[in-house]
Amino acid sequence: MPSTPTIQPGLLPVPGPDPDVPILVLDLGADAPELQAGLDEVGRTRLREAALAQLQEQGLQTVPPGAYVPGPTAGRTWQANITRGRIVIESSSHLIYDGTLATWPAYAHAVTANGWLLLYAGHLDLGWGTEALQAVRTAAAAGQVLGGIVPTRIAPDAADLG
Repeated sequence: MPSTPTIQPGLLPVPGPDPDVPILVLDLGADAPELQAGLDEVGRTRLREAALAQLQEQGLQTVPPGAYVPGPTAGRTWQANITRGRIVIESSSHLIYDGTLATWPAYAHAVTANGWLLLYAGHLDLGWGTEALQAVRTAAAAGQVLGGIVPTRIAPDAADLG
């Protein structure tokens, strides 16, 4: 388990000529042994709930089980900026994530075409080989993920758009 937030990008395929939906899955890292050391079960639960509550207060909304899209206003006061190998995500009042992001041409095209990404943040089991949408489905079923449609700018050099 990470002790800091971990991200994983992905694409939701859209049939027809419309661009795919770029997603970004953000594990908050609240399950890290370093953060939970010395906490009993009640304390661990409170830590996880507090992390989600902070993001909800900043505009993300619960992602219901079986749904992929939060309400249309969720995340609108947030912004994301993608440059080559890096992403910065901010709410209207907080820096949420500043770290590395590997993009590829299809992902960069989807972000450019849409002007936003679908952010899922919560307590997700991300790791090598994890499929991002399956992690979201699992977390949504447990009430452990929030989402938002985040306006996003992407630098031309973030991925080869040629």
